[in-house]
Amino acid sequence: MTKNTTKRYCLFRNITGKEVAVHDDDNMPVTFATAHEAWLESLCELEEHIRQFKAGYRDYDGIMFQREEYVEEVGLLENGRVIDADGNEYGKRD
Repeated sequence: MTKNTTKRYCLFRNITGKEVAVHDDDNMPVTFATAHEAWLESLCELEEHIRQFKAGYRDYDGIMFQREEYVEEVGLLENGRVIDADGNEYGKRD
């Protein structure tokens, strides 16, 4: 992790390349204090898809099983962007 970063965890997915899986309203990466919290976020989305299926609002094939998601330690920069172990930055540019 580089200087001026805070250790956090981010949920990524790799479908067509590495991308942040969860963004806030400003399209910035959402980070979590622990890897466990990040995994819980992924499970909450899965649970919501299952609830929608049970209620008849989603087809079974529409349930996202999150197989492509994984948690990674990142550095949170002062501008809200995150940086991974390879030095790649994610989030809106200033």
